[in-house]
Amino acid sequence: MKILDRYIAAAVASGAAIALLLIVGLESFFTLIRELDSVGDGGYTTGKMLQYVLLGLPRSMYEMFPAAALIGGLTGMGALAVNSELVAMRAGGLSVWRIVMSVLQTGVLLLVVIVAIGETVAPVAEEYAQRLRAVALDKHVSFLGRDGIWVREDERYIFIERIIDDSQLANLKVFEFDDGRRLVRATSADTATHLDGSWNLQNVEQSQFSEGAVSIRHEADMSWPSLITPSLLDIVVLKPENMSVLNIRQFIRYLEDNGLDPIQYRYAYWSRAVHRGAPGVRLAAFHGHGAADLCRHPAGLRLLPAEPHGWTNGAGL
Repeated sequence: MKILDRYIAAAVASGAAIALLLIVGLESFFTLIRELDSVGDGGYTTGKMLQYVLLGLPRSMYEMFPAAALIGGLTGMGALAVNSELVAMRAGGLSVWRIVMSVLQTGVLLLVVIVAIGETVAPVAEEYAQRLRAVALDKHVSFLGRDGIWVREDERYIFIERIIDDSQLANLKVFEFDDGRRLVRATSADTATHLDGSWNLQNVEQSQFSEGAVSIRHEADMSWPSLITPSLLDIVVLKPENMSVLNIRQFIRYLEDNGLDPIQYRYAYWSRAVHRGAPGVRLAAFHGHGAADLCRHPAGLRLLPAEPHGWTNGAGL
């Protein structure tokens, strides 16, 4: 039985792999066409654009897997039916549900592999792709790492530890220098919200440096004009739906601990959890039903090419 299990698994897996390759390849092609419009902006070269597209492949594989598994799995089983191999298995004493179980086991194994990619490789690759694109496209972004973003505005250097969304920041620090490269002012704020074209800082501490003296003042809120715009942050920020479940949970705890609204990330968390479980249900339903139907009616799949006598043999059983 193990030989037949491996044979069925190879048919299902190869069909799913081919379907996934075609679907992901098509999506990547459209992404490449879209990104061509941005090539030449700032330091965004053709090479960096290709890197960005390639780094998005793990995410595309994760998102497109359910459709690819269904199409490829049924295609693989259909090929076995067209060649009368399912009939031979039945004639050898293999029951319909034994074949169905082989198909489902393969589907579950593929699901485990793709979820592992989606929760480990895909978020890291997507984050690196976002950093690569943001730094290349905007000259104000000096450095973008896992621990925050550095932005330069003339003689002012800004560090943002957390970007909640494109209009809300947390743990912001601003360092201002004079023409002689001497630090003259340092400002820190717990949160910042973009309102009416400027940023409103909350829980502000500002240190003023002069010859031989430092003065410190505290403000509940402060208006802060800046070239940092929501459109820039939209390029930089990693979308919650592209983060791993573990990272989303950690971010939700961070927002709750700091009195910030985590609703966007809660929604992403449950969407991600449902996305992980839904393919398993669909695989079980469609693969199980499809495999059983093909075993009972091996001539039922007429979309695949076969020799004329193959159809005759299939139709006669």
